[in-house]
Amino acid sequence: MRLALGCALGAALMLSACGSSTAAPAESPATQVDAGAVASADACPEGPPAGGPLADVWVAFDGFVGTIVNDTGAGVWVSNDNGRPLEETPRTPCFLDAGKSAAFASSARALLSVSLTATDRSGTRIELWDRGDGDPTARVSAFRQNPPAKNCGSPWVSWRKSLIVNEPLDLEARAGTGYSGEARVTLVDDQDAARTFTGQDERFLEEWRRVDVAVIQVGTCS
Repeated sequence: MRLALGCALGAALMLSACGSSTAAPAESPATQVDAGAVASADACPEGPPAGGPLADVWVAFDGFVGTIVNDTGAGVWVSNDNGRPLEETPRTPCFLDAGKSAAFASSARALLSVSLTATDRSGTRIELWDRGDGDPTARVSAFRQNPPAKNCGSPWVSWRKSLIVNEPLDLEARAGTGYSGEARVTLVDDQDAARTFTGQDERFLEEWRRVDVAVIQVGTCS
């Protein structure tokens, strides 16, 4: 009798132990994503050449290539929205982790949109512009996509500042009650950059410029 009772109690303890081991399963991938992890497929292609939402290349005799570096201390979502009106469906951004960099390539001008979220985006926009009749220019402003889509600006924000080769330019601006952000842009003397960053070997790339962009702070558009 004592032997039978001991076996029964042992079996019960074993079942209890098994139950406790399955009560707290390992964290699922879905839970990990919900906790803030970003799928590798969402990461910006490092490049060069540029790829994903940071590449917008078509035949144009002016354009920009370069690297965008995330110096904000937190992960951001970026896209090159050149040629896309604000009210249109925005490009799906890619994720750029803190301290990481990625290549971009853009015909005519570059319009780099940086936000802390992948959807309902609001943040900082770095615009690079080159009319081909002087030094290229840059400016920082703010944007909001939904709802309604708008650019945030003031007379100070809308001024474009000229870039001089190998002289970093710090851009910082406020837009109304919302802070539009801060970036450092550098015009680099690199004759082969256009072909390297686009992955193409076309004559129209001869006048393209390389500008490296470091995002220091992401702002808002209220």
